[in-house]
Formats: sequence, structure tokens, C-alpha cells
Amino acid sequence: MNTSIYDKTEKGREEIATRKNQLPARLRTLLVMIDGHKPAATLLANTAALGVDEECLNALVADGYIVRTGPEEVEAPPEAVRRPPALRRTAGGLRRMAP
Repeated sequence: MNTSIYDKTEKGREEIATRKNQLPARLRTLLVMIDGHKPAATLLANTAALGVDEECLNALVADGYIVRTGPEEVEAPPEAVRRPPALRRTAGGLRRMAP
């Protein structure tokens, strides 16, 4: 999952305002949605139905419309924190299952 945060460069803001370089619709849609707050994975999930993928994101970076401003990866919590113990229903209520 791409947790990087991207923001528009001056060139990106100019493109939104003027359509100077006439970006393809998919790239322009993604560029409009980039706000410097949402992780790339969220942006890509929200635009996947439009055919926007990580290649589109990479193209915007390569062409200087956006720049990465946030972390690339977020450390995952330990396994014990992520997954609660399995429970089973018994006559006396819920009981923890053996690992």
C-alpha cells in the first residue's frame, strides 16, 4: 500500500488554473484530487474506476506536477495489537480459543 503523501508543485497549480499542457483526463482528475493530506493509496482507490493507477501518479511526479511531501511507509503495529484473539461461543458465553 502506498502511504506516501503528495502535493502539487507550482507547475501543478498552474496546470489546474490554466490547462496549459492539456493533461489527459485521468491525470488531470488525479492532479485535482491531490491535496497534500490524503495518502496516495486513498487517492488511487477513489479514482480506480476512472482507470487511474500508480503509473498515473508516477507520471505526474516525473513531469513535475506533484512532489512527495510525506512518509513513504507507516510502521505497522505489532501482530498482537492488530489481531484480537479468536473467540468461540460456548454454553457459558464466549471463550478464548487456543492458538
